[in-house]
Amino acid sequence: WFIATMMTNLASGEYDPSLCGNWGIVKYPHAEGVEPGSTLGTITGLSVTSACDTPDAAWVINYIALLGWSPKGDLAEREFFTLSELTEAFSIDGVGKSPAVFDHEKLLWFNGEYIRKTDFDAFCQMAEPFIKSEIPANVDKRAMLALLHGRLSKLTEIDEKIAFLLALPAYTPDLFLNKKNKVTAENAGAYLGAVKDAVEAVDEWHNDALFAALSHKAEELGVKAGALLWCARIAVSGQTVTPGGATEIMAVIGREETLARLQVALQKTV
Repeated sequence: WFIATMMTNLASGEYDPSLCGNWGIVKYPHAEGVEPGSTLGTITGLSVTSACDTPDAAWVINYIALLGWSPKGDLAEREFFTLSELTEAFSIDGVGKSPAVFDHEKLLWFNGEYIRKTDFDAFCQMAEPFIKSEIPANVDKRAMLALLHGRLSKLTEIDEKIAFLLALPAYTPDLFLNKKNKVTAENAGAYLGAVKDAVEAVDEWHNDALFAALSHKAEELGVKAGALLWCARIAVSGQTVTPGGATEIMAVIGREETLARLQVALQKTV
């Protein structure tokens, strides 16, 4: 009954064109805080596009199916199903008696998991319409998307997350300070100089070679690799938290831009 009702509503003649792939307006079995006939957008308090921005509605059906119903037996802990698997797994004894709770965070998690489970080439095609910023010639676009593939909740986050790759944001020298890696105002400049020396000597500009060069330099200096990698991350991103580590970012933005950003960092720590 649950699956049949859900699919009947999805297949109804009424539809909201902005809802994932032009699927019908989603009408939910009773869930706490949700009015009957609510659309996904009105439930989340966001525009439908921002709440559900992947082009395939399969994950939405998956999420809705688990509102008020749960699989049994060997499938009890499973959360991801295809439509045919849902149909096969459904049994009436899995329908709960208590009202389902609509969890917006779980909805976003499902969207993010769908993105992560999507084949990388398909993800690149899926992401393309959401890249509104102009990508400079120095940026390896495919490597950039590889950084984001496992780190998005929504495709609409792409432009925000790539901004630091396209242009170095303003930042202050205090970002280099890191107690865990023992980076201080006194040694940050020396660490940055070591980073610059190490990466300048790299012949093949890719993540593995860059990481090996910085690890070797840290061993040579007798310091933690984390100290050099931390300073490098701040220098090439201007941020303490980034999608991907320092050498992954260097590989994306290229040699010339990396060295230019390291030079800016050195000037900040003089």
